[in-house]
Amino acid sequence: MALLAAAAAVLVRAFIALTTQFTAEDAFITLRYAENLASGAGWCYNPGERVLGTTSPLYTLFLAGAAQAGFPALAAGKCLNILCDGLLCVVVYRWLAGLGREADGRLAAALIAVHPLFIRWSISGMETSLAALLGAAAWERWSQGRLWAAYGLLGALFLTRWDGLALAGVLTVAEVARSRRVPWGPLALMAAICTPWLYGAAWYFGNPIPGTAAAKWTVYHWPGARDLFPGSPPFWRRLVGDPASLAANLLAAGGVWVCVRERVRSVVPALGWALAVLTLIGASGMPVFEWHLVPALAAHTIFLAVGLGAVTQWTGWPTWTRPARAILGGLAAGALVMQAATAAGHTQEIENRLRRPLAEQLAEMAAPGDRIMLEPIGVIGYYSNHRILDVIGLVSPEVLPIWRSGVGYPLWEIAERFRPEWCVLRPAELEHVRAGARAAGASWDAHYTRVNSTSLRRRGDLQPMVFYVYRRQGSPGGDSRGEFPPSTERDGVPGVPANP
Repeated sequence: MALLAAAAAVLVRAFIALTTQFTAEDAFITLRYAENLASGAGWCYNPGERVLGTTSPLYTLFLAGAAQAGFPALAAGKCLNILCDGLLCVVVYRWLAGLGREADGRLAAALIAVHPLFIRWSISGMETSLAALLGAAAWERWSQGRLWAAYGLLGALFLTRWDGLALAGVLTVAEVARSRRVPWGPLALMAAICTPWLYGAAWYFGNPIPGTAAAKWTVYHWPGARDLFPGSPPFWRRLVGDPASLAANLLAAGGVWVCVRERVRSVVPALGWALAVLTLIGASGMPVFEWHLVPALAAHTIFLAVGLGAVTQWTGWPTWTRPARAILGGLAAGALVMQAATAAGHTQEIENRLRRPLAEQLAEMAAPGDRIMLEPIGVIGYYSNHRILDVIGLVSPEVLPIWRSGVGYPLWEIAERFRPEWCVLRPAELEHVRAGARAAGASWDAHYTRVNSTSLRRRGDLQPMVFYVYRRQGSPGGDSRGEFPPSTERDGVPGVPANP
């Protein structure tokens, strides 16, 4: 049954990946690092700038190796993560079957196969499914008493996602409680796996800690930041914001209660990791994105399976309801897969019809060496193939001192200090840059000229998504290579006129 679920998981993901071509915005950041590394430009986002703007060195090396070998790196990354989800089905089944709960193990494998979040992020091009597999395999090996294998996996997990340290801490505490001794040998193995990267990163970048940590902490904690980043709903909405999430979390809580009642102590590390990740995310005050939750989602799915199994296997059900329950389960699985496919296609539409065409225009119009200042650096940064000035500082840490100066949302200050040849702004960002210029006694339009605007309104959207493209006055890029095409019109939403 677990192998059947694994095969179904792989086939479902492969089909949705091929039909939607979904790729997450942030996947292109790691992809650009990997392709620069493979091409000989070094471990960098902008060639010549040694900035550690990716938090997954192991995955970056995998993508770079695929590119170096002549394979399409993005496709290789998606294939790896799809296979990881298939293996995850087997791991959770083996873990629960080893605890004498084989029926729950089959259900957990099936849930992972059709879970919308697992599907969505396994085909995203990011490292989330790899991290989820390494974490689940680590606590499955720990539950079997195979500490060396568990801590070897933890070392690989740390190199895939830094939040793997939370699981290492949980497993170590659990092992001390179980055996009354510190697992020094396995810990040394984990350290041996991690240390070469830490020393190498310290030498190459000057600091082994990814710059994204400092950037997110600096930017998302400035006064009023919560109002300026409304794209992520409040943390509690991720847990109980809709009936399906509420029901799933209640069933998972029921699964925890069943394990506690039956004294299944091997579940403690899985529960501890899930709670640690949720606590770190919730307490950070930073925006909550779906991929933050996926690595710990395997633990949630296991408890969900136990809770759901307690309901579906209740002996009080009349025999005649068995076919109805099977049909209902099949319909629910189909609905979950459709939900994942629809969400992936809906998101990819933005990239295909808005961001990527804009990036390709910039690739043609900007001169070699031109810099483009913007916030959504993934798709536009990758397909424009020009130097990027990242206003959040993920790959441009030179902007962070301006954020720390307490001037609010400092787009004008960043543009004025670094004078990028191009700026790509959304409506709220344009308002902030104009306000910043006025506060400084200057005029934004005296320094930058709007050369293009593009928008997209999909069915059901209340407001169109709009990007404005500005060129610094006197910069040769656009003047020497032609002009942008007229402002675009998509789905009846005209581009904003060239003059404000």
